[in-house]
Amino acid sequence: MANDEHVAMLKQGVAAWNAWRDETPNIRPDLSGADLSETNLSGANLREAHLTRANLSGAHLSKADLREANLTQANLMRANLTGTSLGGSSLGGVAVGGGGILVREGGSLTLLDTTVSNNQAPVGGGIAAHGPVTINRSAIYLNTANMPASYQPFGGGLLVENADATITNTTFSGNAASGNGGGVMLSATGGAAPTFVLNNVTIAYSQGSGLYVQGVTATTKNTLLANNSASTGPNCRVAGGSLVSGGNNLIGNIAGCVLTGQQASDLVGTASAPIDPKLGPLSGSIGPTQTHPLLAGSPAIDAGNNATCRTYDQRSVARPQGTRCDIGAYEKEVATMAFVVEYFNRMTKRYVTTASRAEIDAIERGERGDWVRTGNDFVSGGAVPVCRLRGARQRGSDARFLSADPDECAQALADPAWQLDTYDFHATPAVAGDCSAGMAPVYRAFNAPAGANEGNHRYTTDTSLYANLVAAGWTGEGVVFCAFE
Repeated sequence: MANDEHVAMLKQGVAAWNAWRDETPNIRPDLSGADLSETNLSGANLREAHLTRANLSGAHLSKADLREANLTQANLMRANLTGTSLGGSSLGGVAVGGGGILVREGGSLTLLDTTVSNNQAPVGGGIAAHGPVTINRSAIYLNTANMPASYQPFGGGLLVENADATITNTTFSGNAASGNGGGVMLSATGGAAPTFVLNNVTIAYSQGSGLYVQGVTATTKNTLLANNSASTGPNCRVAGGSLVSGGNNLIGNIAGCVLTGQQASDLVGTASAPIDPKLGPLSGSIGPTQTHPLLAGSPAIDAGNNATCRTYDQRSVARPQGTRCDIGAYEKEVATMAFVVEYFNRMTKRYVTTASRAEIDAIERGERGDWVRTGNDFVSGGAVPVCRLRGARQRGSDARFLSADPDECAQALADPAWQLDTYDFHATPAVAGDCSAGMAPVYRAFNAPAGANEGNHRYTTDTSLYANLVAAGWTGEGVVFCAFE
């Protein structure tokens, strides 16, 4: 049982908790069995804490210190482990070493809706497993295996050795290892014959090959391997084992890799004729983890197998959206009409425009702060995805920027003050500022308070509101796309 005083202290917030830990360094907190679900524990000092059977589902543990903590049978579903220190911790036979998770022999690990990012370790920068691993609807990115090069560091995102692994609807992005398997390394030694299956997985932008298979048989289906880099086998590499096609994979460049049982449904590029999967930047506000959206014209769209694809994608979007499911962790939604809603925050004095059902529901339940609906809504639809950028600290986290112009989106993203939030809905582009019959222009206005770098945008089909905003000192930016009348 948890110590009630310790739980009460933690509930006071991270600042108060960390101050108490500094004042009482000899106390080992007992939070066993405590319900800490959805709690913001970012940066919390939980070193050596007893967290046996604690409910940490959905907890924000980014940059928390969990070194040498006892997490046996703790519930970490949907927990955010971005940059979390877990060295020497115990997770019920699962120990964590270096920057990522180390599953020791006899242990096992299940991740659902979980982020593991920005970690470093000599091997298995994100996760190193010697016990069975099941990963679903998760994101593992920007992890690094950083052992000195003479020791051949491997498994930047994930290393699984002599143990079964089932990975579905998961994105590996930007992981690195100067040895092998910058994204994922699957390995077996000593006669072990584990089962490895990857289904609807995206492995992209790895340094040190995307997928490295050593001494084992691994099966991939509906999986995307592209935009990875290595001197040999940039997207996949096989050493003493086999990479077996379960069909409907996309490999951007198969140079240095052998795909056993390659099928007609596999999309395979070469060094001289690579396949561009047309991936958008890592992003996501639908669902708890980030992934790479498939942009218009991606060859991965409608190229999966409905019989073997997962029922939902990484974000819990139903598959298939088109005639067939998509390859990779992301299912591109069919462009449909979307009801776009504007809210005003009475505390920050900012506006936000959204078509996300999940976000709208959370705002209406009061989970996102003091927001009120303005009534400035419109119905959008078309073939062009609208990028929604979120303001970084320089502009305030509530700032939003919408555009249906991919060049304008790219130009805005070049400014570090903006980061991609999501592709929120679809719209019809305006032509020379005009919209076709049955469509209404959507105007954008911009307001930057004097002396503050906190610009705010509003979007409206109401010409009177737009005129009033301009008269009040807002900058009129004209028609940005078209909505339905």
